Amino acid sequence: MTKTNKDREASATIRGYIFQFDATINKILGSDCTSLCKVEGTEDFDLHLADLSLYFQCKYYAGKKLTGSVLRDAILPMIKNYIGLKLEERVNKRYFLYGYFKETNYSDDSITLEVIKSILVRKEKVKDNSEKESFRHINIQDEVGATDDDLKGFASQFSLELCSEYKEHKRIVIEKLASTLSVTQLEAEEYIYPSSLTLISRLASNKKIEDRTITKNDFLQKIKPKHAVYNAWLLREKNQKAYCKDMRLKYFSKRNVDPKARFFIIDVPEISSDVDVMQTLNRIRDKWSSHKFTRKPDEERYAPYIFLNKINQERLVKIKEDLHREGCCFCDGYPFQGARFCFSTINKQQTRNNKLSIRFLNSEDELRNCITSLKQPRSVYQFFIDKPLVIEEEIKQVCIPVTSPTMINDIV
Repeated sequence: MTKTNKDREASATIRGYIFQFDATINKILGSDCTSLCKVEGTEDFDLHLADLSLYFQCKYYAGKKLTGSVLRDAILPMIKNYIGLKLEERVNKRYFLYGYFKETNYSDDSITLEVIKSILVRKEKVKDNSEKESFRHINIQDEVGATDDDLKGFASQFSLELCSEYKEHKRIVIEKLASTLSVTQLEAEEYIYPSSLTLISRLASNKKIEDRTITKNDFLQKIKPKHAVYNAWLLREKNQKAYCKDMRLKYFSKRNVDPKARFFIIDVPEISSDVDVMQTLNRIRDKWSSHKFTRKPDEERYAPYIFLNKINQERLVKIKEDLHREGCCFCDGYPFQGARFCFSTINKQQTRNNKLSIRFLNSEDELRNCITSLKQPRSVYQFFIDKPLVIEEEIKQVCIPVTSPTMINDIV
C-alpha cells in the first residue's frame, strides 16, 4: 500500500470515529432527560429509555455502497444479540444501523424479513482436488441457529437510519447543541462541540462499562458553557479592544440599574500600579454606584462590594488612604479600630447625604460571609488573571479573564 493510500485510510478511519461520536451526541440530545447512554456498549452506543433500549451501530462509508454484504456485516452482531435473548426480553429492544453511504441498495423502510434472509446467504470460493474453483452457498441463518420467526421479530425491531454526509451531519449536531443549551452558533461550534467530542472520547476509552455510561442530564451539565473558560478562549482569539467591547455588551450594557448587591472580585497582580487600581475602582463606582444621584430614594440606592484578590494588606490600606484623600466615601465592615468584621457595617445604607460608593471586603472569608448572609438578589463579577475563585453559592456569576486591571475600565 502506498503512503497516499495509507493516509487516506487513516483519514477515513478518523472520520469514522468522529462520525460515530457525532451520532452519539445527536441521539443523546434527542432523548429525554433521564435517558442513559452507554458508549461502546452492546453496539457503538446504546440508549436506555424508561421503557426501551436502543442499540446503534454506526457506519460512515463516503466511498462505499451499501450492498447486501455490507449490510450483513453490520447487522449480524445485532441478530446474534437478539436471538440470544429470551422472548420476554426482546420486546423492549430496538436496533439501528445509523450511517452514510456513497450509494445504497436499500431505503429506510426496506429491510424486511425477505431481505434479511437473502443477505444471510453468502457465497464462498472452494477448490476441488484438481484445483478448480467453484462457489458454495453458506446459510448464516442456519449457522447462528435463527428461525424465520426470530428473523421476522428482528426485522420488525430493526431500522436503517440513513443520514447526511460528514460536514452536513456535523453542522446539524452543532445546531442542536446551540439550540439545546441556548447559546450562539459560535459558542456551540468553537467551545461546546469540542467539549462534547472530548467527553464522548473519554467515555469510550474507559475499561469498565459503568465508566462509559452517562445520563443526558450529566452530559449536558458537563458540556454546558462555563463562562470563565469560554471567555478565556475569546480573549485569546480577539484583540483586546474587541474583547472588552464583547464583554461590555454581554454583561454590562444595562441602562436601568436595579438596586441588587453586586460583588466585583478583581485580581490585582504585583506588577500593576496603584494608579491603575485606583482608576478601576473609580470606574466601577462611577458606573455601578448611585451615590451621585440626588433624587433616588434611599431604599433604591446601591453601592458595589469590592474584593481585591491577591493584594497584601499594606497595599490595600494604601489604596484606601488614597481613595479617602480623594473624597471617596466607603466602608469596609469595621466600625472602629480593633473591631471584628461587622455584617451590618458593611451593609450600611447609602443615602443622599453620606454618598457611600464602595463596600470593601478584605478577605475571602468576609466575601463568602457577605454573599451567603445577604438575602437580597446578588450577582458576582470576577475579573481574574489565572483562575476565578470558587463561589459555591447558587447565584448569578460572571467570570471574565483579563490580563491587567486596566482592561476592566473598558469592560464595565
